[in-house]
Amino acid sequence: MREADPTRPMFARRDAPSIAHLMTQMLDLTRPGSDAEALRLLRQAFPAAPLTARVEAMARRAR
Repeated sequence: MREADPTRPMFARRDAPSIAHLMTQMLDLTRPGSDAEALRLLRQAFPAAPLTARVEAMARRAR
């Protein structure tokens, strides 16, 4: 088993669906008024997360 890298954020070691789920929960709590605001909030809260995870979170929220 590989040791965790303490310099990387915890969510960076998760898979994209897990990150997207956390992001969706954050969006549900903050209730942004627009897609642009939602993306800004996600970039601030999850700066090292990939764009694909942010897009997945927004898509989940739209369902």
